[in-house]
Amino acid sequence: DCGGDRDHDKYRVHVRGLFPKAGLLDDKEGWRRMFSEKWINAFFATDAKDAKLTAPYIGVDVGGEGSDSSEIYGRDALLARHLFSEGTSTPESVAKLTIKSIEITEAEPRDVSIDNFGVGADVSAKIALLSDKDMFVQGVNVGMKCEDPDDRKVYFNERARLADMLLKWGIQGGRCVADQKLAVELESIYCKEEAGGKLQIMPKKKMRELGLKSPNHFDALALTFAQDTAFAMRVPRGDHLYYPDRPEEEKTKEAVSNQNRHRMISFI
Repeated sequence: DCGGDRDHDKYRVHVRGLFPKAGLLDDKEGWRRMFSEKWINAFFATDAKDAKLTAPYIGVDVGGEGSDSSEIYGRDALLARHLFSEGTSTPESVAKLTIKSIEITEAEPRDVSIDNFGVGADVSAKIALLSDKDMFVQGVNVGMKCEDPDDRKVYFNERARLADMLLKWGIQGGRCVADQKLAVELESIYCKEEAGGKLQIMPKKKMRELGLKSPNHFDALALTFAQDTAFAMRVPRGDHLYYPDRPEEEKTKEAVSNQNRHRMISFI
């Protein structure tokens, strides 16, 4: 159930007799789990493993040094799935896998988002070169501030915005094909409101200090929301949106602030 991870909370408690790692986060810093167990269980409740993605967005998280892997996910309006994984990567090898992902899903290159930090910075150029300048994808630096001024008031950086989009997509019925590694990573994603009240996702450096692995699967899936402006305009930003453990009836009764009211666009 824990994917062979001896440090998974369930394994730590039921097999090793240790406290869960989540207990380390119950401190003055205010970190809390972003994705509840209820949310995760609902998120993977689908039997659509053979369904074809329609007009998908693709997210590519390029592995760094050491044991980091490169991961690629595809997602359409209703369904997400893992496409490819590569243990030891180079910009060229990731570029080839990304091109293959575009071809098999029939995605538009402009709807492909690649983590543009570190070794990922060269992947976009490699894709253009290998495709004879026929494919131009989007590089995204998730550590930077959001482009939208309204988003900057709510999110610490682009990574926090993308994580919140994933959370809201799941709440609205978005589902993912069964994926044990992603499920384990979602349990290790923590968030808090930093001093200015903005949503912040626990940095990877802090995760390493706590013994948590780099969430490459999560980051790749979150990147599928970078170019999805249609979905972004359907969900409000703000204080009442990232408390996954609150009862649904309490969420629905809460009023939308004036700051976020323009985000509430009706849709079918």
